[in-house]
Amino acid sequence: MFAAPCSPSSSIFSEMLELNAARSSTKRGNSEEEGLSVGSFDASKSSPVFFGRYGHKLSESAAEVHEGDDSASTRSSVFLEFDPSVNHPATFGHVLLDRKPAPPKQESPPLPHPKECSPREYLEAYVFPVLLPALEQMLIAAKENKVFERRRTKFNACDFLTEYLFRNNPKFRDRAHIPLEDIPFVQAILAENPRPPLPLSLLLSDGQAAIIIQSFYRGYLVRKQPEVQELREYQREMRSESVDIFYKVEDFWKKHAIEDEEGETNKS
Repeated sequence: MFAAPCSPSSSIFSEMLELNAARSSTKRGNSEEEGLSVGSFDASKSSPVFFGRYGHKLSESAAEVHEGDDSASTRSSVFLEFDPSVNHPATFGHVLLDRKPAPPKQESPPLPHPKECSPREYLEAYVFPVLLPALEQMLIAAKENKVFERRRTKFNACDFLTEYLFRNNPKFRDRAHIPLEDIPFVQAILAENPRPPLPLSLLLSDGQAAIIIQSFYRGYLVRKQPEVQELREYQREMRSESVDIFYKVEDFWKKHAIEDEEGETNKS
């Protein structure tokens, strides 16, 4: 039966689980080391004798005192071996346990030759270490742009991956602040295949769209008032009359100019 790459039965999925477990154990070991570091040690809470070791209190693991037993004799039997001339008084009632030695760091194997390795080795060694962080950042940016909440957004996943991979190319350190529009091959592609502009509904934020809608609705409430409608009707009539007057004056001067020319020709 064919197993999908993401199914629990696939080898890639099991390798991902092992890698995740190794990362969690590494983080746990780092947290324990931080707890035993000089910067995190607080002498006001514990004695400096316990620095670098685990102090286990014997009273917590000692046998409970039964009814009728002498508690003083029981405690003295438990702490009978303590010698203040040899041990520090702060360690009375405690056992100092040494920290487990850190496991030796495994050296990462050398990368295979890119032209001689198999496709799987090439993906795991050269493609996935660069592509997986880009996909993670793409999901974060998609969540910030509310891609999972809306039907249409201005976010373009291919554009984001192109810009992110171009900026974070380990071979080029001077691309950290280059936007997508300034990438040379992107400019060449857009010159041959220009994109239509995005609609205003995708470019505006929620606050900007709310301001435009609210201002239009407030204007509508003002324009629907009777006195405002009467004023607008009066202004419309005045504008039409002014246009008619302009044409009448122009026609009048055209006629008079012709009559003046005829009178001058008769006199001559």
